[in-house]
Amino acid sequence: MPVTSPDSGPQEAVPDLREQVREDARRLRGLMRGLRAGLAAGALALHLAATLAATWVVFTEAFPYPAMVPLMGLLLWLLAAFRFFAQALRRHVAAAALVLVNLALLAFWGAVLVDQVPGRPVVIEGRVVARPDLPILYVPVAMYGVAALAIAAQTAVSWWQRLRDRCGRSR
Repeated sequence: MPVTSPDSGPQEAVPDLREQVREDARRLRGLMRGLRAGLAAGALALHLAATLAATWVVFTEAFPYPAMVPLMGLLLWLLAAFRFFAQALRRHVAAAALVLVNLALLAFWGAVLVDQVPGRPVVIEGRVVARPDLPILYVPVAMYGVAALAIAAQTAVSWWQRLRDRCGRSR
């Protein structure tokens, strides 16, 4: 902000201050857009990593239907991606519905994977095999949980920014 001379009154400093506030507001909006995009990208990347980790576990251990894990991971990833696309296209009702469905399915999928941690007898190719405990499954469950938190945080930031923009325009 330029320094005013003693001869100039506070009248000249007010436009400079307003311009500085506008510039700071523009920077903050850009930062929030970057935060939203980063959370979305991070959620999708972490989700993909969790799906790959869970897929690796089920294909290296005795599981009766191992293809279910990558297919469910793909479905959940696509729902999250569609949610972010709906948000980018300003389809707010669709984005809200997709985030609720995605978070509910992520909770369900986490519960299914946690249920698979204890060892149990499983039937593989017509014979019963004793599968050991798989605590390694807690890793993808935790990754899915962090991805769900990132999706929820991105949604909260998006709604906050949309509300703030709406209130700012009504002034």
